Amino acid sequence: MGLFDHNSNNNASGTPLTPDKVIRVSVKYEDGVTLEEMTGPVTLVSRGFVVATVPNGSRFKTVEEVQEAVTNLTIRETKTFIEKEKDAPSALPGALGKSTAIMMKSKEFKEYIAGKVEAELGLAVDRNDSSIRISENDATREARKQMEAQREQEKMKQIDAALGNQAQYQQDYILYQGVVAPCNPIPSTPVAKLIVPFKSGTAKLELRNRANRISTPVEVEGVVAVDVSQIDPSVYAPRLENIADSVVAYMNLVFMEFEDVSIEDLRNKIGEICSKTYEALRKAGQSVLGLQIGKLYITGEEKKKYDYAEMQRKKMEEMRDPNKLADVLRQQKQIMRDQKLAQWKAAGLTPLQGAQQDADTMIAKGADPKMMSAKSVLAVLGIDENGNVVEPVAPSAPSAPSAPQETSTPAPMAAPRPKFCQNCGKLLPPAGAFCQECGSRI
Repeated sequence: MGLFDHNSNNNASGTPLTPDKVIRVSVKYEDGVTLEEMTGPVTLVSRGFVVATVPNGSRFKTVEEVQEAVTNLTIRETKTFIEKEKDAPSALPGALGKSTAIMMKSKEFKEYIAGKVEAELGLAVDRNDSSIRISENDATREARKQMEAQREQEKMKQIDAALGNQAQYQQDYILYQGVVAPCNPIPSTPVAKLIVPFKSGTAKLELRNRANRISTPVEVEGVVAVDVSQIDPSVYAPRLENIADSVVAYMNLVFMEFEDVSIEDLRNKIGEICSKTYEALRKAGQSVLGLQIGKLYITGEEKKKYDYAEMQRKKMEEMRDPNKLADVLRQQKQIMRDQKLAQWKAAGLTPLQGAQQDADTMIAKGADPKMMSAKSVLAVLGIDENGNVVEPVAPSAPSAPSAPQETSTPAPMAAPRPKFCQNCGKLLPPAGAFCQECGSRI
């Protein structure tokens, strides 16, 4: 149902239109389009107003006719727009990706509606004053928040079960604790400087860690020395509060540089955090004389989330190690084997009978009978028909091809040594390269 208002003070039914009448139609209705998201159904509706000029000679005779026509068209076209956009590839990732992507198209949606009003109703829309946006239904917004809170509780239960020891998360996890100067009370007479406290609250510090892909909110408490010599005592309180908020805001900019720093590493960066924050404040014109961090910590709940993310990351790293992956798979197979053997024993079945029963069940569910048998079930578990573990036989390494034997080429036969000299015919000696009689070379 539409809720209307307009510029006329006369709300009587059938208010006649004057030439070039400007009508402001408010649109808010619950006949939206429901999207099924991971967190549950989210109903999107259009809210806002349309400012339109009704030209002289228009088919509309009364203000109420214009209001009804604009509202009906907006309802219809909102559905059309959302149905077209909700499955678009531009949807953002995450639990509310589709609806969030649609709600981000408010400017595009406004132009879409304005064009339809002008084309179909013959009205001139004032695009500067018209404002239509897509938003969630109030009821579904509250339902979504409850659903998200429930999912968060379930996630925390999962984290609790994985981490085991809960006592360590009942208190805050202190990263750094130091002694700071006591804070001055705010005086009513002029003074040169004041030391005032600051703590995270209006600005949230976040440590972004790309390794475990989470942002860890970090709480900080400390004091800042402020030059108040040029400040009137009557505005000490608001000015000092503003400076305290600025300290946390600029400290957050420093934290944004620590994308690959673990929370434990922050202990060694207290001096760097203070000096960089001080420099940024001075460059911004703040009358800060110095600052000290008295406490840096994360809450127990955030430490729990951080430790869980770190544990998941380490598991992924282990899974990338072939040897560790083999150990994990071996352990999982042993667990599955023990569970199956215990199940079959409780049912009074031998391993072979139990395997045949499982194979028949899989075949009944559509498994290929040629591929499914009792032997295949036992092979997956790594046991024989009696339930004994069968160690997989490692494939033997192919023997290295023997190097081809080199066929030695026989050395050419040496010519027999002559007994007589071919020059003089005398008997040659058994050794030597020359004839002893004439000196000729043999």
